[in-house]
Amino acid sequence: TWTDPYMDNSQVIVVKKDSGINTLADLAGKVVEVQKESAAETALNDEEHADLTASFAQLLSVGEYNTAFMDL
Repeated sequence: TWTDPYMDNSQVIVVKKDSGINTLADLAGKVVEVQKESAAETALNDEEHADLTASFAQLLSVGEYNTAFMDL
């Protein structure tokens, strides 16, 4: 038998508490970093999210998610 789900693999946006960013639309004009070859990078490069990605000042890909956290 299968167990009940115990993990939620959702994509999240991590920002500083006082950033004023509360929605995806608030990322317009901001530099956004994702981990290379990650699900987040794939999602943001998908045609479905083209308008969101185009609103960023820059979309950077970094080798490790720890680098993105340190850059934050």
